[in-house]
Amino acid sequence: AHQGATVWLGDLDPAPLLLAHLRDPRVMRDAPQYTESLLEVIERLPRHRKKQTAPNRFVDSWVSPEIARGLGEYASMIGLGLFANPYSPESAFWTGDEFTRFATAIAVLAARDLTCYRPTGNLTWLKPGGLSRETQLHQPLKRALEFWSTYCTSRFKDIAGFRANSGSLHVQPMNVEYGSFGNAPKASWIITSPPYANRLDYSRLWAPEINVLATMCNASLERLRVEQIGTNVV
Repeated sequence: AHQGATVWLGDLDPAPLLLAHLRDPRVMRDAPQYTESLLEVIERLPRHRKKQTAPNRFVDSWVSPEIARGLGEYASMIGLGLFANPYSPESAFWTGDEFTRFATAIAVLAARDLTCYRPTGNLTWLKPGGLSRETQLHQPLKRALEFWSTYCTSRFKDIAGFRANSGSLHVQPMNVEYGSFGNAPKASWIITSPPYANRLDYSRLWAPEINVLATMCNASLERLRVEQIGTNVV
């Protein structure tokens, strides 16, 4: 996409798809406008009293009650809902309002600051439950937004050339097993990843991101876990 191609990217899991969306040249070209608009939303988020919600308290789940409440308020403000649900391939979320997708993606990018977890022996997997890092969304979202903005600036020094030569990256849930490729048209190349035969549980690999997005959408992750494992035949 960065070299001028039109690319359609699909996966069963919408969380990493949204991280990929932040690398869409069309989104990156408009980084200043997106950043300004989202900062306005973040500033309008309610600021709740902390009371007994110190950042260093232990939480048993991935998302603390305070952060879950904040994510619900944020989701409402950016337009997530029944008809804009990233867990539904047919939802208007993937083809509708671009700012909603962007704002959702920034929350997913902030997931490692918003969730509570502990490391395991396997460095790519985490366990739910741990010290609460934050009690409000404002600073984690701003840090994620600044991180993305810096990436956009450093990745493309020649903005004029980037605007003229870059292509586009379209992300949408896809399921090759069922022949579901979203709205992707006929392609010159198709690259797929095979099933991993019950070997990798991606709902653990991307657990912070998945749980932040699921909290925002009130979604159950059970179906996603089953589909990602796929088969127990090696």
